[in-house]
Amino acid sequence: MGDNNSVQISAYWNRLEACIYWFAKTLNEPGIMYPESIYDWIMQTTHNWAKNNEIVILGGKNLLPS
Repeated sequence: MGDNNSVQISAYWNRLEACIYWFAKTLNEPGIMYPESIYDWIMQTTHNWAKNNEIVILGGKNLLPS
């Protein structure tokens, strides 16, 4: 088990990812124009941001795969 900070970061990331997922899916409503790949784009952008900011979680492992 990681230290308290890594646990907090992990919990924060899980909430953030859930919010991103909800936001992207909310756009997928009839009558709303949006890129079909909005969810993938958001997740890729977030992935790059996480890599650039060296976010780590339990055990010091990188949050997202390279």
